Amino acid sequence: MRKAPSTVLRLGMAAAFAGVLFMNSESRIHAQPARAHSDSATHAGLKTLRLDYFVGSNGKLATTLDPAIVTSAEAADEIALTDSLLVYIGADDKVHNGLASKVTVSSNHKVYTFFIRKNARYADGHYVKASDVIFAIKVALDPKTASPVGPAYLDAIKGATEFTAGKASSVSGLKAIGARELRVTIVKPFAYFLKE
Repeated sequence: MRKAPSTVLRLGMAAAFAGVLFMNSESRIHAQPARAHSDSATHAGLKTLRLDYFVGSNGKLATTLDPAIVTSAEAADEIALTDSLLVYIGADDKVHNGLASKVTVSSNHKVYTFFIRKNARYADGHYVKASDVIFAIKVALDPKTASPVGPAYLDAIKGATEFTAGKASSVSGLKAIGARELRVTIVKPFAYFLKE
């Protein structure tokens, strides 16, 4: 029987699953000191979150803000300050909508459809698309990323294991239906799938 992941690892995988606010199809995220940021977001009329004052619970900033390679609770907490998730686990231990305005689940509990909010945007003003979420998941599963958590927690997605093994060029269980609709098919029903 498969054991449900701990709350700490659920946070990390939730970030890996949908931490797409600072990623797009051409780049990976990189942490930079606040003073090194450009003013492009300011010029676009958008507010910019600065973390130069934040110190994690262990007295240090996270060594990475890349959700695909996060391994500590502290780093997952810092990622949660800057990235939005499709869904998130609230203090009540229930799943709540994040980037997704709505989630539907098929009657066989194997197909999840996420509807991305119309106003979901990156810091630079570009709209978040379903293809961005697929890109983030593929990065976490890509063997070149060497994610310590992605393959272990995203293996419920149909085709994820084959993609990680290099036997497929795409993840068959991920499909963008238009710009803001994402369909995720899992290999079998898992009651805790949204909590991963």
